[in-house]
Amino acid sequence: LGEKMNWDEFKKEEREECRRCPRFEAKLVPPTVVRGARMLVIAQAPGKDEAEYKNPRPLIGASGRMANAIFRHAGIDREKISITNTCLCYVQGNPPPTPGEIQACAGLVEEVIKDLPGLRVILAMGKEATARMVGERSISVWRGSVILRPEKVTVGSQRVLGPDVFGPKAKKAGQLKPHL
Repeated sequence: LGEKMNWDEFKKEEREECRRCPRFEAKLVPPTVVRGARMLVIAQAPGKDEAEYKNPRPLIGASGRMANAIFRHAGIDREKISITNTCLCYVQGNPPPTPGEIQACAGLVEEVIKDLPGLRVILAMGKEATARMVGERSISVWRGSVILRPEKVTVGSQRVLGPDVFGPKAKKAGQLKPHL
């Protein structure tokens, strides 16, 4: 993978991690990378609507409509944010991605993060996206947590960019202390 990922020319057949992934034969839904974006949304995996759209892209189905409502309510312009999934390929029935499938796409999500030098916010939407970012499968303790100064982010089993993480226990105690 080069310095900047060209998603229009990306071929998963040329990537070893993709060829080993159980989702290899499935439809690829590439990320929406907006140059200069300060926010990245990481969702779970593409749904049927995203995969069947003439120009597949993340969060355009039912989850996308919900996300759009949230963005509008928060005053966020969707056209100015980048969006990807923990797994980039759609599987019939849209089952949650397995840890192996998440790991297979970890390098691709890392490329998206690296392609956004002005990135200030990563919003993990859902269990799999949050689990990927915090490196744990159980996320209930992380609900409502804030990761400040994301100098490092966990993608798959690798730390690519070590944040200062402040979890809900610290907030309830009235102190902001690293939760890790």
